[in-house]
Amino acid sequence: MTIHTGKLTKAVVDKWVYNPDDPILWDGKLSRFGVKANAGGSKSYIINYRNKYNVERRYTISRHGGKLSTEECRNKAETLLAELRLNGTDPLGDKQTTRKAISLNQMLDLYLGSAKFAEKTPMTRYNDTGRIKRHLRPTLGKLKVEQLTPDKVRRAFADIRDGKTSIIEKTKRARGKAVVRGGEGAARMAIRNLRAIFTWAIKEGHATTNPAERIEIGTDGSRDTILETSEHYAALFNALDKLETERRIPDAAADAIRVLAFTGARRNEVAAMRWRYVDLERGIITLPPKAHKTGHRSGKPKQIGINSTVRAIIERRPRGEPDDYVFPATKGEGPISLTSKLWAVIQTEPGLPEGLTNHALRHSMGTMMAIQGAEAAEIMATLGHTQLSTSQRYIHIARDAKAAMSEKYTAGIAAAVSGAPKAEVVPLKKGVKR
Repeated sequence: MTIHTGKLTKAVVDKWVYNPDDPILWDGKLSRFGVKANAGGSKSYIINYRNKYNVERRYTISRHGGKLSTEECRNKAETLLAELRLNGTDPLGDKQTTRKAISLNQMLDLYLGSAKFAEKTPMTRYNDTGRIKRHLRPTLGKLKVEQLTPDKVRRAFADIRDGKTSIIEKTKRARGKAVVRGGEGAARMAIRNLRAIFTWAIKEGHATTNPAERIEIGTDGSRDTILETSEHYAALFNALDKLETERRIPDAAADAIRVLAFTGARRNEVAAMRWRYVDLERGIITLPPKAHKTGHRSGKPKQIGINSTVRAIIERRPRGEPDDYVFPATKGEGPISLTSKLWAVIQTEPGLPEGLTNHALRHSMGTMMAIQGAEAAEIMATLGHTQLSTSQRYIHIARDAKAAMSEKYTAGIAAAVSGAPKAEVVPLKKGVKR
């Protein structure tokens, strides 16, 4: 073992020649710090130490002639050795652990192959896979899971919102393409997905914290819009008839929306409905557990009762094979897509409340049932809620609506009580038509 008489300097290290029997020159002032020469001519600054298990280890600080000078390598060695004495740290072990740590991309792969992901409905899996591929992987995928911080997640949210992940790419469908624009709504959904993935990862031992848990991403806007009157429903059906006739929306989309309006079902429960789910004779649609939102938890199918109008809508659809979609996409083999773009076209027609969506039709059904006196249990059965409290909200909405109606139609009586001037009664002349 060769020990230099003083501190290692660049000049000393430059002169040090590789010797296979004695390749290390140790610093004469800082114990366990030295420079190791290699057969190829390169040299590296190192420290020797024993970890908490008394195992001798050698840690490489930097290459000679690299970014760090000899003095800087010596200072770093001094710091590392001090931490070893005080805290029992293991720089080589930490380096190996970091190297073995999984990246977010690897964790996303584990999630996509998990039983948790497999429990989701086909449409949800399709949407989640798209957000992971087009938003989460480009912005955060290369980072190690332990490197993710709330600030990095906020930056990813901003990048998706500002369109930095926008792309146009080909899909498997013939002449198909996916146009990814980003935007605030897409950013919110992507970060919600990330939040849920980390919740799963913590339970599975792939992560210890959830960096997306407390990120403020805003809300999707009000979901208070509903069809409140028979005139609203008439305006919707007139709009669908007109737009379908003018071929501005697909007939499958128009029929799917009609069924949503009459059943209060969730969008994907209707849009992705297959012929084998439908029993027109009994007037029942039976969704298997994996085809509806709560089925993956309960393991139970969901039944949706259909009236004569819905039965007629489904009967006029071109009958397919049992696994074919009742409302197929206009291109490709998937189900029809009831997008916000489609609703933007419908919204241009007169007589409709602003902000109408697929989910608004579900709220409309629940609210109208409550206004007409339905109990929470009846609403729960119709809409397929798993918690009674969810259905009870419609009862509260109905009370507010009834109060508003009472205020509107008793305004004249209130005016009389408050001493407002009485209306003057003017007799009609003879011969005037009444």
